[in-house]
Amino acid sequence: MRASDVLRVSLNLALALLLAPTAVASQGLTWTLTPGARWIEWDKALPFDDTRLLGGAMGIGLGRYVSLEAFHHEETGVSLFNDRAEAPAIDVAQSGARVTLAFGTGSFVPVVSGGASLLRFRAEGMERTRRLSLDYGGGLRFVLGERVQGEVGLDRTRYFFDAANLLDPATPTSDEAKYNLTLRAGLGVQLGRRSFDPADDLDGAFAQRYQSPFSGFALAIEPVIGRLDFDSATGLDRQNMVGIRAGVDFGSFFGLRAFHWWGTEDDFRTTNGFRIVGGEAQFTLSAGPGITPFLTGGAGQLHWTPRGNGPDPAPANQTAVVLGAGVEFNFGRHLRASISARDYILGGADLSADPDLGSVVDPDELINNWQVSAGLKLVLGGSGRLIRSAEAPAPSEPPPAAAPAPGTAPPTADGRTIIIPVPETGELYVRFGESRGTAPLAGLLSAEGAAIGTEQLREIIRDELRNLLTDPAPATADSAHAAALHRLEARIDSLMRAIRKAVPRAVSPSPDRAAAQGSPDAMAPASLPVDRSLRETRFFTGFTTTGPSQILLGLATDIGPVTRRWDFASLIPSIVLGVGDSRPTYLAALSVEYRFRALPVGNVRVAPMASIGVGLFRGLDFEAIVPTFAGVTLEASGGAMRHLDNVFLGVQGVDFLNGGRFLVGLRRMR
Repeated sequence: MRASDVLRVSLNLALALLLAPTAVASQGLTWTLTPGARWIEWDKALPFDDTRLLGGAMGIGLGRYVSLEAFHHEETGVSLFNDRAEAPAIDVAQSGARVTLAFGTGSFVPVVSGGASLLRFRAEGMERTRRLSLDYGGGLRFVLGERVQGEVGLDRTRYFFDAANLLDPATPTSDEAKYNLTLRAGLGVQLGRRSFDPADDLDGAFAQRYQSPFSGFALAIEPVIGRLDFDSATGLDRQNMVGIRAGVDFGSFFGLRAFHWWGTEDDFRTTNGFRIVGGEAQFTLSAGPGITPFLTGGAGQLHWTPRGNGPDPAPANQTAVVLGAGVEFNFGRHLRASISARDYILGGADLSADPDLGSVVDPDELINNWQVSAGLKLVLGGSGRLIRSAEAPAPSEPPPAAAPAPGTAPPTADGRTIIIPVPETGELYVRFGESRGTAPLAGLLSAEGAAIGTEQLREIIRDELRNLLTDPAPATADSAHAAALHRLEARIDSLMRAIRKAVPRAVSPSPDRAAAQGSPDAMAPASLPVDRSLRETRFFTGFTTTGPSQILLGLATDIGPVTRRWDFASLIPSIVLGVGDSRPTYLAALSVEYRFRALPVGNVRVAPMASIGVGLFRGLDFEAIVPTFAGVTLEASGGAMRHLDNVFLGVQGVDFLNGGRFLVGLRRMR
């Protein structure tokens, strides 16, 4: 597939996405149709008159600050030459794509943009001539109405072209780059929900996300595995690869990633000296649950080092433009799986040289190398994807106050008498007067309505007991309090088991009532999705007990039970860095952990735990591993041992029972 075909397919894909208003609108994105014109002042070295092209652009807004646009402008029968009386008429067209970044919101907003395009010339009776160009510039966007916006901009276009190519396409093109200055103007009509007018009731719910784009700042880490199919013109075989992507998300729709790939043999364990490093931007086209499509664009450096199992001779380092698309499968706000395809576009098939992509004349000179990959992404921090209902409620006037029920006092001006809507099912608690500490029942349900676990319930009770004990107990009573607390927690364990047995027998509301209520709380607990918010964060260190001596530093988190039916086990993503003898080691894993009932040992409770999982380990080579862990957590809520509360320690096997490590750390409940 040629580069021009890739660009054409990309444009068609973008247009297809833009023409899906129902799906896009439901996620808070916007799309704009912008008829317009551009006036081209050609490079002084070309004997061309200034040219006007007519056309338009279609864009998708990823929030208020970042947008993607596909554009096309053309003019037929142009008298292009200014030094020839009988020059043939020329058809001129320019089409491409660009990314636009807005600096703020309001009636007048400065913007900058960058992208690539194809310049096409066709003289009467001659073959078409095409040139690849790079575009960059800035402008001003202004609001003319609720759904109408205008934009003017000044762009600079860089390309390689000679006037003689129009009359004879076989004429060699000089190595001197040409630069056009382009004035463009357009009037855009926003087809989706408006995002640039004063915030209405719906906008207000998301004002913090749109007006403060860094409030959703999150760290994303994604171990990946893939295969790179080189273009047949390179003479290279397909390459298996493992790697990692890491970066930051700025809200729901835009993120930056750095990536590092290592080439491997067919076993995906032995590296062969090939690697790719680079960076890319990711543009998410949806923010709801389920499947999320995205586009990517960036650049990478391909490196070959002399190794016995690599190509001989090793090719020169190559710079590639990376374009791609994929989908993510959301398993919660903090865990996602992805499948994607990326095209590593090189400036030529001769890998013994280092071609400059900026010196490419014709798009047919580019070669395409396709990579297919899959990964498991962990998102730390931020607030997860923006999730909203399929249909936004229309703003309306506040409903009139309901008439007081018989036997109740009407509302008064001082606000001391109010009417509280009572749910048809469930319970309602009302507390009067000042509260001492946190209400014991306040934390029994998470934001999604899921019942909390035993560990969280213990924390709530401990906090409540501390609040109730206003006068510190004497030291001699520590053991008595600890014993009472142990008996209470044992009772909690039995109650939680009874609750779990009762939950599947809960009666679900009828479909009509569930739809009318319109919230997850209307569903039975067993049918709710698992809440993947962070339960705890673990910071730990340690050392190796076998192999090279290394000091270990690691981070792990608890993202909830495996499923609602398997709520006795938790999912634990983790990353560990080892430094010391030999080269640094990296371990990334996702484990299933089971925690046993805590046993009292003096004034401390000891809770055993064990886990097994899957992961990637980078030592001398990349390896797929099955890590294991066995250890204990210390629980000490009071007394002289309280400083050991939530300390954990244990032994880890890097690959089942191989590669021993001793770890000690702290569990920080959220």
